[in-house]
Amino acid sequence: MMSPSVLGFGELLVDLIETPVGWVPQPGGAPANVICALASWGHTTALVTALGADVSGEMLSALLQRRGVDLRGVQQHPSAPTRRVEVQRDAGGDRRFGGFEGRDTREFADAHIQAAAIPEALFEGLRLLVCGTIPLAYPESAAALAHCLERATAVGAEVLLDVNWRPMFWPEPAEAPERIVPLLARVQWLKLAREEAEWLFATADSQAIARDYPHLQGVLITDGAKGCRWWLAGFSGETPAFRVRAIDTTGAGDSFVAGFIHRLLTDRAATLADPAAAIRWASAAGALTTRKEGAIAAQPTLDRIAAFLEE
Repeated sequence: MMSPSVLGFGELLVDLIETPVGWVPQPGGAPANVICALASWGHTTALVTALGADVSGEMLSALLQRRGVDLRGVQQHPSAPTRRVEVQRDAGGDRRFGGFEGRDTREFADAHIQAAAIPEALFEGLRLLVCGTIPLAYPESAAALAHCLERATAVGAEVLLDVNWRPMFWPEPAEAPERIVPLLARVQWLKLAREEAEWLFATADSQAIARDYPHLQGVLITDGAKGCRWWLAGFSGETPAFRVRAIDTTGAGDSFVAGFIHRLLTDRAATLADPAAAIRWASAAGALTTRKEGAIAAQPTLDRIAAFLEE
């Protein structure tokens, strides 16, 4: 089996989308969304996560297999269930997370990812580790993430962090900043939503954040329909969002992240020489994802992105 070039770490879950006829299950989870998009675009990928020994876990494992994602990092917890999260949408397709069907956020399998069960082979030839901050909310998954960061650094892989601040996932939300900020020392590429940047750094100025963390190679701040403010390799700018009729914005930011990674891994020199073009491509991937329901199910093909950019 080929070693992955991109390794995702974190939640793979079921989004329960509220519709007029009831809750419709859709596969999701930020790192899983990114990894599935990259796999469908031809990259070798793997995901480190934990699922329950249940129907939802079986469904999600089968999805990864169909997408061609390496399953060696997928752990199965014997008693904790696969995470399921309720998602509601407004008329414009913007989503809001509800609860966990009455369960405590610490009960789910992905809160218990085990560092000792992560295969060393996943780090051979690794180019990029993609992670969020939700695993930091739980001791076991936080330790497993620390292990992955250490191993990625040891093999010379870079790290992309999508802050993905979700207070409802944290048993003690007030503890989040003190756990997230130290993580930045190991990160080369940082992606945030505007509200996350203002919450964590008290600014949505990508260049200002880059000045405070000079080891960063890129800072991407997305703001929905208002586009993206970015700083990459000494260049900074703003890229407007594409105007589309959004049905479901779930996973749009993850498709944006996958789009940026695709450009970076496919032609790093061109991406850094013309960051605006790379951000525009990533923005197209995100915009197209909002046209259909679901995070992974709505992800566009490379041909569809190319056609959209030519329109």
